[in-house]
Amino acid sequence: MPQIKEDVLPRTSRVGVVSYLGDELEFRKRGLTVFHNKLEQIDVTDWRVDEFVVASLHDDLKHRFEMVAVDHGQYDFSDGFIKGVFEKEFDPGRVERQIKAISDEYRLDALIIVNTDIAETAFAGYLDKYGILYLKRFSDPVMASYAAPKLYFVDCHSLRVVASWGTVSFKDIEGLPIHPTYKRFSADQKLTLKSWVEIALRKSLKKIVVGMKLTSLR
Repeated sequence: MPQIKEDVLPRTSRVGVVSYLGDELEFRKRGLTVFHNKLEQIDVTDWRVDEFVVASLHDDLKHRFEMVAVDHGQYDFSDGFIKGVFEKEFDPGRVERQIKAISDEYRLDALIIVNTDIAETAFAGYLDKYGILYLKRFSDPVMASYAAPKLYFVDCHSLRVVASWGTVSFKDIEGLPIHPTYKRFSADQKLTLKSWVEIALRKSLKKIVVGMKLTSLR
C-alpha cells in the first residue's frame, strides 16, 4: 500500500476533506447462482453519509494535521475522477482551477478527496460503494454491512496525488432479522442498518489512514 513519507510533504499542515461517496445505498443479494442475485439501490440522503465520512477523517487525523472544515458546495471535483473497468483514479489536472480556488480560500496545503473504490471479493464479486450484503450459500443466510472507499491525498502546492489507496471492509450484522430485501425492514430496523453501515465505513477509513501512515504524530 502507498505510504506518505514526511519528506514528501514538508509543508503539509492545513488539510481539508471532501467526500463523494454519495447518497445511494446498495442492498445486494447473492444467491446460489447469478440468477438468484439481486441489487436494490436506495436513496439514503437523510443518512448524510458524506458528512459522516468527513467527520470521521477529521477525528482520525486531528493529531497529525490541522484539519480545516471546508464548504465545497461551490466547487465540483467530480470531473477529476477517472473510472476504469477495475479501478478508479483521480486526476487533479482535470479540476486544477477548483483545487486552486478552494486551497486559496481556506489556505490549504493538502486536500483529501474520498470516493468509492472498485473491490473484487471472492464471495461477493465486485463492490464499488457501500451497503448491505445478503449472502445465501448452502448454509444459513448471513447479512453484513460493507464499505469500499478510496482516499486520494492531493498536494495543493504541486497539484498532484501524493498517494491513494482503497479497501473494502465487512461487518457481520447482529441483532436484526435476516431479510433478502431492504424493503422488508421496518423504519427502526433501517436506522439500525445505518449504524452498521457506519461501522463498516469507519473500519474501512481507519484501515486506509493507518496503512498510509497518515495517523503518525508529528
